[in-house]
Amino acid sequence: MPEAFRKTQFHLRVSALCWSQKPLKERRPKRSSEIILISGGNTGLGLEIVRALCRSSRSYKILLAGRSLEKAAAATEKLASKQPNGSTTVEPIQLDVDDDESINSACKFVEEQFGRLDVLVNNAGANFDRELYLGKVSLREAWNKSWAVNTVGSHVVSSVFTPLLLKSADPRLIFIASGTATLHGQTKEERFTDRAPAKGWSKEELGWSAYRSAKTGMNMMMREWARVLKGRQGQSVRSKPRSAGYWARRRSRITEADGSHRSTDWSRARHISY
Repeated sequence: MPEAFRKTQFHLRVSALCWSQKPLKERRPKRSSEIILISGGNTGLGLEIVRALCRSSRSYKILLAGRSLEKAAAATEKLASKQPNGSTTVEPIQLDVDDDESINSACKFVEEQFGRLDVLVNNAGANFDRELYLGKVSLREAWNKSWAVNTVGSHVVSSVFTPLLLKSADPRLIFIASGTATLHGQTKEERFTDRAPAKGWSKEELGWSAYRSAKTGMNMMMREWARVLKGRQGQSVRSKPRSAGYWARRRSRITEADGSHRSTDWSRARHISY
């Protein structure tokens, strides 16, 4: 890990969602509510981040982005009745990270409505390894889709929105990483995705090979963003990855090869970070 990252004081509070090289109390005051865009904000971890921000005592303008505007609007409506902080507002926005036209339209909307963006959370992601295992997609499709959504999508979204981030007094660029993408931890075989399968070919299942490879690529892409944006335009856009782990406190269903389901209580799982 570069020296610059080791020295950086990383403050992560899901309720505040910020980091800084200075103590939080020394950070410059905001001229108005921070404008935060969260891709994939209508479900899973993205929705949990939105909920946490809504519970914060600070005021935010949250743009809850989803591939479907209808689903983003439905998630926003559900949040409205459970939002204790009346000064924070949530607005649905359509954003498909695998569609350039959608990305450009979303950026144009943010520019016209607000003129800037303070925080971009690249949360949207997908795991296609299970679909490959179930025979729903081909090997090539699984790998291409994994990289298109998890790595390329985050890069394109960041590229398009960077001009708006640079108009912020305190811009932040966040990437949701994965504990499965650590190269060092992979040799420890602590996770099921790191353990060798039974001998022989073909394998019944190869784990999350496509997903974790794409997330590993995203880690280097994030470091490239940190390098490129450091000190540019008279300021630095702080860029940092954070492992998704099991923040989303919900009960998930895992589909087996025979079509049966089993539930997993992620709320009891340990948060993974690296």
